[in-house]
Amino acid sequence: MTREAAIKACGNNPDSLANISECQYAPEGGNELILPKIKNPNSANKTSNRLTLYPNPVSASITAEFETFQKDIATIFIYSVDGKLVKSIKNLKLDKGMNKITIPTISLTKGVYTISIETQNSKWNEKLVVEYA
Repeated sequence: MTREAAIKACGNNPDSLANISECQYAPEGGNELILPKIKNPNSANKTSNRLTLYPNPVSASITAEFETFQKDIATIFIYSVDGKLVKSIKNLKLDKGMNKITIPTISLTKGVYTISIETQNSKWNEKLVVEYA
């Protein structure tokens, strides 16, 4: 896709191109660029894409820290390295701004996991390493 076509897809606003977070190509080897929905930078649905986990590696519990730009409800999923859901925590109330959530990990065996925090409009993923002393 040319720059001109991308600008047209963004509503003829060249500044909108800076708000495209990811693009992908059409399936089956196509070379057509598919543009995702473009988030308005002034939108109330804007979210941060940064998730910080500490301590990592972890033994008993881990703290997840991330920012939201509105109040929301989240669900935390922890997946094993083979993709199996091993733990979930539902209906966590999030405040607008920085959120800190302590997640117990004592029930997890030693290994590598993926933690996913999901709201209706956002999703954060990060690797989690569980080690015991």
